Amino acid sequence: MGGSYGISIFLIQGINVVKNMPTRLKMGSVFDIIHALYSPIGIGIGILIENTGNKQVEWIFNSLAAGTFLYVGTLEILAEVFEEKKDKCYKFMGVFLGIGCICAMQLVES
Repeated sequence: MGGSYGISIFLIQGINVVKNMPTRLKMGSVFDIIHALYSPIGIGIGILIENTGNKQVEWIFNSLAAGTFLYVGTLEILAEVFEEKKDKCYKFMGVFLGIGCICAMQLVES
């Protein structure tokens, strides 16, 4: 539950650091270190919550994790992808194909 979207966040942070080099390299490095320290804490909290057996609490935290993932994906990734006007139709098709794949996986899983 806790670290499933960590790779995408690391990727976004890395892209932002490279784009803003060298002006914000120091601040980006600080944020990366903070993220590296808090990730294991979040994973530990996720494991503790999952082991409680309380499904309602697990659903709440899964919803928060999904909301965070959607927030980061919408504001960071999609905004940057659609900034360029070229091939917008293909980009929209790719987004909806991805949403369809996620929905299909959820249906198969449940």
